[in-house]
Amino acid sequence: MAKSYRGVDFFFWAIVVACHLLMVSYIPADIAGRSFLSSGIPGSVEIGEFMMVLIGFLGLARAHKLGAHVDVDLLFNRLPVRIQEGLRLIVLFILICFAALFFYATLLAAVDYTGRGEDAWFGSYLVPVWFLRWVAPVGLAFFIIQLVIDLVARLRPREGKGCSQGSTNESIA
Repeated sequence: MAKSYRGVDFFFWAIVVACHLLMVSYIPADIAGRSFLSSGIPGSVEIGEFMMVLIGFLGLARAHKLGAHVDVDLLFNRLPVRIQEGLRLIVLFILICFAALFFYATLLAAVDYTGRGEDAWFGSYLVPVWFLRWVAPVGLAFFIIQLVIDLVARLRPREGKGCSQGSTNESIA
């Protein structure tokens, strides 16, 4: 199970990195085309929007695993360690609840748009985009899995040590 999860995590991360690299290359090309040739890359705004969806949702689980989400440490680090750990557990539980709610909502929307065969205009071309609606529920599902892994790791007793401040997913990482 852990090996297959690592494989999916790596695959999603590869997609996120590829999207970043594509955006770093095609956005300057589009700007140069608009500036010097009066014609940019057709559909570049739409492509950028869809890449941002891929980056955002497929990167959620990995960002949590690496501890890269936004933190406010000013007051939190001054609290006793036991209170910090208790707050981390509460926050993880709340995150799981909200992520599950978002997962359900995006899943319903994905099923609806798939049934209707949603299309969008890329410049002057009509392109089917219903399959991109599945990125959100898939990314959120793996985010929920990562949150549950972190919650279970924090609840599991350790050998004479308290939980570390970072993510505790050494067995999966």
